[in-house]
Amino acid sequence: MEMKRLKDLYKKIFSSNDPFNNVFNNYIEKKILIFPTEGYYLSKDQYDNLIKVLDFFLEKEIFISEIENGEETFENTVEYCFNHNRIELKTSYEEYLKIPVFLENILYSTTAKWGMMISHENHALLGGSSKFIQKFLENYNYLEDKEKFLRYWHYNKQNYNSDLNWQKEFFKYYDV
Repeated sequence: MEMKRLKDLYKKIFSSNDPFNNVFNNYIEKKILIFPTEGYYLSKDQYDNLIKVLDFFLEKEIFISEIENGEETFENTVEYCFNHNRIELKTSYEEYLKIPVFLENILYSTTAKWGMMISHENHALLGGSSKFIQKFLENYNYLEDKEKFLRYWHYNKQNYNSDLNWQKEFFKYYDV
């Protein structure tokens, strides 16, 4: 895969690699939270739903890239070789799970129409057009995810004294 193309797509879709902030550029109309993920992977239901939506919008493939270091992900670095992969829509969930992903990563459109960031804290952020998100939500219960996410962080606050000050700003971006 050509690194320049991947980097250009990344820069068109994403403005940040901080999964506790607004990660999307301004032209991304709608953004939702998905929780919980299966570590650095989507759950089977999440993956299957995404594939159905992509099929509906006639997308043929998507890219997946580790993004722990932001734009450096797309540079040639000696220290670490970031993984970049292509997923065809016919890729089964089991095949998806075999893609080596060891860091925060993004799934994204080959045409820069949508993107998803998967965090080390078991949540994903999905952004796209209003129609894209609406289609995704037809078969996905976003409100349950938000409730689970809030319970998870409330538990972290009680048991680990986690700072939750970021949540108010976060939900300005990820509340449908």
